[in-house]
Amino acid sequence: MSLEDEIRRIVREEIARARPANDQSEYLSVAEAAKHARVSAGTIRKWVRNRELTRHEAGARVLVKRDELEKLLACEVVAIDAHLSPEERARRRFG
Repeated sequence: MSLEDEIRRIVREEIARARPANDQSEYLSVAEAAKHARVSAGTIRKWVRNRELTRHEAGARVLVKRDELEKLLACEVVAIDAHLSPEERARRRFG
């Protein structure tokens, strides 16, 4: 695991620890989820389409749970992908 990956893991743990327990089920719009994950809205939609994230609806709006998104983002990198950049790993994993 690279230093950058280790720092990200630690930061995510600290953020999760600092967040109130009832905040874990917060719903995010596609745009909010994309901003939170630092990916495009299209990537969030693709994750929903591929069932990486559960689709929730509020009228015409598509929502995802923050805790599901954070679990997806916290996935460990398999050794075969360790030499790839984060973008290349995402491309390989999600197409």
